[in-house]
Amino acid sequence: MSRRGRFRMRLRRCALVAAVALFPRVASTQGASPGALPTLWPTPANRLDLRLLKPPYAVVTRPPSGQRVNGVDVVALDPSTLKPTTRSPTALTCLRVHASMRGDVLCFSIRVPHSGVQFGTPTSLLYAPDLTPVFTHFNGTRGLPNRARVSPDGVFSATTEFASGESYTGMSGTFSTATFILRNDAPDTAANIETWPVIQQGRKVTAADLNLWGVTFDPRRSDHFYVTAWFAGKPHLAEGSVAARRMTALREGVECPSFSPDGKRLAFKKRIDASSWSPAVLDLATQRETVFDVGASVDDQIEWLDNHTLIYGIASHPLIGAATSNLMALDIAAVSPRPVLWLADARSPAFVRVRQ
Repeated sequence: MSRRGRFRMRLRRCALVAAVALFPRVASTQGASPGALPTLWPTPANRLDLRLLKPPYAVVTRPPSGQRVNGVDVVALDPSTLKPTTRSPTALTCLRVHASMRGDVLCFSIRVPHSGVQFGTPTSLLYAPDLTPVFTHFNGTRGLPNRARVSPDGVFSATTEFASGESYTGMSGTFSTATFILRNDAPDTAANIETWPVIQQGRKVTAADLNLWGVTFDPRRSDHFYVTAWFAGKPHLAEGSVAARRMTALREGVECPSFSPDGKRLAFKKRIDASSWSPAVLDLATQRETVFDVGASVDDQIEWLDNHTLIYGIASHPLIGAATSNLMALDIAAVSPRPVLWLADARSPAFVRVRQ
């Protein structure tokens, strides 16, 4: 082959490589890095085309980084593997986010959506599946949004905030929380459930350090819920009813419960020492508790991808560079469960599996 022929062949090869780099095939997303997924729309969306939101999909928040504020992304999932395939930004700015099975999106924030302006207090905002606003509710208390849940049927919402500058990472019990439950069709009915009685062994808990956080709603009947009740220097699992406006403390050592999709188990974080936790699962029928060693502290309200896979956030605080947060997956049905990266640069996941 002549020198000119070899030169032309090299040009064609370079052009082919460039074309593959610029226009990757859709099928290649199955093997893409979880943190570098393609997007369905190029700019943050105020409204979404419902045709792009066929279940299964997830909503997650983007942790703040540098000048970037908390954003909310929609993540499409492969129907067979439930692995992320595309990730697209919305215009919402939320510290915590959750979703019902029909696609209602709860945003718990201290910022006005689509802007950097801050509210005076933590605020709950509910959106329809296409991100049309449904309501805005101001809690009227001051703190940092920490937990958010919508009942699977979309009837109730719950949020937890921690008083500014305080934390539950220690064992002293000097923190303060405010946890609200409201009906989504009547947001003015919102109530701070810390005004409801907590009963233990037939007696009302009157401990000065009583705090409640991390509500999870029963997927079979949403009036029924579980929540963390902290008192006497210890966390307890408490069972409650919205209609009865009361809770009962059941057992110690359960924090941030989360119902499995079939309603048969609770995932939670099990305290290992004063400031670290491991993921755990409680079988509600047998009361058998299983704790999983994942090699890192899990300070999160765990979410279920399906009935055997836990999704939770792990934060990294390097000595140099910005802090990061990644979502990990743990298949508890495996012989030896080991965490794997599910989605990078994300937290506060919620999954929409079916339409109602």
